Amino acid sequence: MEPYQDSQGSSLYIMSFYWTISTITTVGYGDISGSNTTEWIFCSIMMVIGVIGFSFANGSLASIISKIDSQNAELNEKVKTMNKVYKKYFLPLDLYVRCKRNLEFQT
Repeated sequence: MEPYQDSQGSSLYIMSFYWTISTITTVGYGDISGSNTTEWIFCSIMMVIGVIGFSFANGSLASIISKIDSQNAELNEKVKTMNKVYKKYFLPLDLYVRCKRNLEFQT
């Protein structure tokens, strides 16, 4: 920390903010890191933008998977009901198959 002991107050605050953002975003400290105030500010902004983008992508993916899962559950319930009707009322096989295809097409 020797090179930072003679830094001005605002520079130390910016460096501390950079260190905090780097820690919170779990980017780490790696081999390449900012070495002056401009780089610390730029890197901090880019890390925050990266975390927001990553979070948005994960949220969108989870939403898509959830929607597909609920559609599959709805289809399975309809097919179960169709199977019960088929067995209970002895529907012709071709009618059952056409109804099942219709259910699958609708969802």
